Amino acid sequence: MIGSVGGTLFQFLQMLVFARLAGPEDAGDYALAATFIGVLTPMAEAGLSQAVVSSRTLNSRQFGALFRINFGICLAAIAGLFLTGSSIAAWYERPALAGLLPLMGMALLFTPLGAQYGALLSREMRFDDAAKIQVGSGGAGFLLVAFLAWNGWGPWAMAWGFVVRSALASLGCWWVARDVFSLSWKETSSWKELRPLLRFGLFDLSARWADFLANWLDKLIVGKWLGAATLGFYNLAFTIGTIPTARIGYVVTRVSFPLFAKAGDNMDLREQIFQKTTRNVVLILYPAYLTMFLFAEELIRLLYGANWQPAVPLLQAFGAAGLIRTLAAGFPQLTRGIGKPQWALLWLLLWAAAANAVLAVCLWINPAPETAAWSRVGAKLLLEIPLLAWLAQRCGVSFGGLLQHAWRYLIWLSPLSLAVYVAGEWLTDFWQGLFVKTLIWAAGLSWALWRGPLRNVKRMN
Repeated sequence: MIGSVGGTLFQFLQMLVFARLAGPEDAGDYALAATFIGVLTPMAEAGLSQAVVSSRTLNSRQFGALFRINFGICLAAIAGLFLTGSSIAAWYERPALAGLLPLMGMALLFTPLGAQYGALLSREMRFDDAAKIQVGSGGAGFLLVAFLAWNGWGPWAMAWGFVVRSALASLGCWWVARDVFSLSWKETSSWKELRPLLRFGLFDLSARWADFLANWLDKLIVGKWLGAATLGFYNLAFTIGTIPTARIGYVVTRVSFPLFAKAGDNMDLREQIFQKTTRNVVLILYPAYLTMFLFAEELIRLLYGANWQPAVPLLQAFGAAGLIRTLAAGFPQLTRGIGKPQWALLWLLLWAAAANAVLAVCLWINPAPETAAWSRVGAKLLLEIPLLAWLAQRCGVSFGGLLQHAWRYLIWLSPLSLAVYVAGEWLTDFWQGLFVKTLIWAAGLSWALWRGPLRNVKRMN
């Protein structure tokens, strides 16, 4: 929790400072560069870090071989960025990408250390050490971004912050976990020893690429279709919208991965872990996403200023989509933990194709950022929920119980949400409306925590 909250805080502050000091076009340039780096990051890790966690018989020979494979892939990825950066910049008509992409790609040099030794920390469940690294690297990256953005570096401030944060996090993981396995360039591992790990890594890599297509390809579409400035608004809202599941929900799901791996074929224990972890994620994140939806205007106006007002309806859309996104939060860790990443791959490929097809059709009908954002809500309601039910059946867990729990919780929160919304519409004064809405929302959630439906979840735990 400390690591996740600390990392979230620095990410939030970094985004806040950058948005205040730079404009939507600079934010759009960085979003495009970060999206392309997001394509390469899973390839650089090659899914082998997850194989380290899931393996029950890992030895130093296998670990060293996986590191060397990771390092070779990263060198190839960096070379690809240097060769293609200018072409990508020309395609999007954004000259800054020609320099941003190679610079951010240099972070991949450190990826093998962070991937393999970070996986060892998760495997050994040393989350205290991981928290220190996460908070320390996040703080250093934030300070650098703030300093460079203040001095007018624009998207280069975020790029350098990304490189420094990645390097410090990777070196920190290596330094802390080096006592578990030390790297040796002389030790070799047989193909028989590596084959199951590489097979797992290949499926996990493919699943992570499919996850990228599902959650990041829309930025490439929006950036090309609607322009860099519009992408800046869209990406700001999207980034805020992913913080609850990526940071807060990750507190629960990160612990569940090694637990699923240790449960093995014990179906009763698997179901118990799944229900506890996913219901707690819903318990935490539903109020967060409803807050995002109900207070979108206040969040944007107070934190980012009037220049970012067009992001308000986009943030509301991503807040609504987050309610469904929460239901999917535990499945990647579940499929990895039980050694079936190919199921997650199939699920994500189907979802990526569906979501981006809906996005393209909606933008063709009405090319506007609001259309792009709300298209994801519709796609999640109509397509992602059935896909999650199918995946749960394949994994041997009950999705119906989770869905019923989420639905009941949402119904209970609906009158409270309606009261907050009506108060905001009735009170035209900004500060008065903010005070009354906050008072109603805080009082209602407090009652839920101590006397309301949350009591049932606490009893289950």
